Amino acid sequence: MHTRLVAIVALAATSLPAQQYIETFSFPNGPTIPGWTQHNTGNWSIINGRLTKSGGGSPDFLTKDGFTALDSVLDLEVFYGSGTGVRHGALTSRHPGTSALTPILYAKIQDNGGVVDLDRFYIYENTSALSVALTTPTQSAIIRLITLGNQATVHIDLNKDGIFDQIVGPRTLTSTLGPGGIGVSVTSNCQVDNWKYYDAVLLPQPAALPRIGSNYDLDLSTPSPTVPWLGLAALGNVGFSLGTRAIPVSPDFLAVGTFANATFGFVGATDPVGKAVVSILLPPLPAIVGLRIFTSTVTLDGTQPFGIGHISNEHSFVIQP
Repeated sequence: MHTRLVAIVALAATSLPAQQYIETFSFPNGPTIPGWTQHNTGNWSIINGRLTKSGGGSPDFLTKDGFTALDSVLDLEVFYGSGTGVRHGALTSRHPGTSALTPILYAKIQDNGGVVDLDRFYIYENTSALSVALTTPTQSAIIRLITLGNQATVHIDLNKDGIFDQIVGPRTLTSTLGPGGIGVSVTSNCQVDNWKYYDAVLLPQPAALPRIGSNYDLDLSTPSPTVPWLGLAALGNVGFSLGTRAIPVSPDFLAVGTFANATFGFVGATDPVGKAVVSILLPPLPAIVGLRIFTSTVTLDGTQPFGIGHISNEHSFVIQP
């Protein structure tokens, strides 16, 4: 199995975004959004391959049909859109699947008025928000909502270069603690695109530092207990295709050299609750200080295409002395 997967990495040449699922909203212009369910009110539509909404109440939500998750990572590309005034693009997880606004969790990037730009971020649980100003207001950004256990955290890529520039949270959750739907929220002609869903969560441990000559420890959370997992590392996050899915690191030589390599800590099994520690051995080589690495993990499942079950988000780090 390991040999087969190494070959997949080595031969992958298709550059695709990375995900367990991606929605590019590549539907004909108009009000029909196949595969999504509307909650609350709103005039949803597709405009030139992007999802938008005019009118209706706020907040309104769409959830992706067929997906329910407890812990997840969601990405979304948000554009200011047409017109002026307060508007937002948002991600929601653990959605109740109804029009009720309690309990509900969503995270939004917003134009709060004044200058025409997206300038503020909120993590909402029910009607209470954790709110911060963006370090750099922007016309478009990529937002990532990480929901894990009783915490929600957002990473923001302000210039869409693949590196997250700002972190909001974590926010401790008190009521949205069960599984639910995953999706988006849009208001006032804001536009969104490239919604991505990862069903495994990969995050560094709180005190972890990627120093040469030491282990850099990350926590992996999956929905599946006692299953084998494999990891890989790369110099980029372009992603490569596995049929209709993709893995969020580039198929470069570093990925081929480390994939399923026990020496570097890239192989193991989840525990009885679906968790594992990914302990990455960083060689004691001063020459690699300053290098940015992207890493991701997958679980093995012989019933799924290519033998791949869950796919985690990518995590990037810069090696320190």
